[in-house]
Amino acid sequence: MKSKSPFDDEALHLQLLVQKKHGWDLENDIPWDLGIKTDAFLAPLDEDALVFPGASAEQRIVISQLLGLMVNQTISEMESSMPKLKLLAWENKLKAYPVNPEMFELGELFYEEERKHALSFIRYQELFCKTNNIEPHELNQLLPCALNSNFMKAITWNAEQGGASFWWLVAAVEEVSVQIFKSVNKCRKEVDPLYYHLHQKHAEEEIRHENYAFLMLEVDHAQRKNLKQNLINKTDLLLAESAATPWVLTELTKIYRARDLKHKSPFFEILASCIPLMENMDKRRLIKNLYKDSPYVSWLVNPNMKTKHHEMQKKTGALSWVSA
Repeated sequence: MKSKSPFDDEALHLQLLVQKKHGWDLENDIPWDLGIKTDAFLAPLDEDALVFPGASAEQRIVISQLLGLMVNQTISEMESSMPKLKLLAWENKLKAYPVNPEMFELGELFYEEERKHALSFIRYQELFCKTNNIEPHELNQLLPCALNSNFMKAITWNAEQGGASFWWLVAAVEEVSVQIFKSVNKCRKEVDPLYYHLHQKHAEEEIRHENYAFLMLEVDHAQRKNLKQNLINKTDLLLAESAATPWVLTELTKIYRARDLKHKSPFFEILASCIPLMENMDKRRLIKNLYKDSPYVSWLVNPNMKTKHHEMQKKTGALSWVSA
């Protein structure tokens, strides 16, 4: 069983054993030899194809592929940023409060698994580029980048002040990652088999360690703090929500760069042909789609869709755009 308390050494030890037993290997447990099917979907689409209503069958496949790559990149960016905050957001917090040694062991394993996940998604992106004769630096112009963004600067500043926005953010990414696989699993027959297997393995490990972010929030909540620290922690969740949403929406606008790349490959050419569909969409409908009705994007930007946050929010009294 997974521990619900950072102070339950027996449950933490058992969780550690389970994670080690079922952990997977990047080289041997992902069927890389399957290659990538260029005519297959990656991320299943809703009726409006996110914000591209009326897209043709050919356009829907390319939109799905871009969205799937954006999903990979977003998770990879988040997981790649974790080591940069390891000392501030993890090590210092555990050293400042008496916890079981298993919390340190689980944390080291957590960081190790997240690093492996990031590498697996990066490898998929590279294989996609090679299969479709696309230069990686060209594709990256359309994909999210969190490192050195204002978004990550805000999360880093919060960690420097002793805040826990980082762990609220990690908890959100963990929850959305599992939702993504559930969506992919429903349309398994339409999805590129390698993409499916990669997200299946990723989700399995996320489910096994998804409680760790909440354990860290428990540790943070248990610590005695002065008035300034209490104020910072009260707004940790609010900052995580406020920083993440503009970043996600801003990164989506990178699709306009496909117009400058359309002569580089059919993939970019078809993407560029989709842009008028978005531009002609009623703006109220577009906003509603992104915030409420779009898979993947809505899960990230809409706090109402992160259900596992609500219990912890009630327990800690953290401020949120969602009423506790």
